[in-house]
Amino acid sequence: MHPGLVQVLRPPPVVNAPRVVPVPKVAASAPPPPLTFQTHPWPWPCITFRESTWNLAAVNPASGDQGAFQFALGTWKEYAPVGYPSQPIQATLGQQLIVALRIAAVDGYSPWVTARLCGA
Repeated sequence: MHPGLVQVLRPPPVVNAPRVVPVPKVAASAPPPPLTFQTHPWPWPCITFRESTWNLAAVNPASGDQGAFQFALGTWKEYAPVGYPSQPIQATLGQQLIVALRIAAVDGYSPWVTARLCGA
């Protein structure tokens, strides 16, 4: 066979041809760890012990304050994010801690009289 004939039958090389590159699988990001006393330590464990002995469903019969942090219902409604339970006693520790952190960001520890006993 004539060498020129083989050259004609062979397709020319493609320059800059697109190539298929597999897309790497992205691992699903892990959800953030729940808020706990390990993620937000002192003085919160001390405050909740002094307010409610760590009882998430504690209700003060005199004031009506509720939950581990003894929230007034009006304060809870003001600071609880949308979608949270309507009462602190229905909330998880993580939810109650988030509300406490939101209050503390505005007012410090002053809403909790017991905070000074905890060194806050």
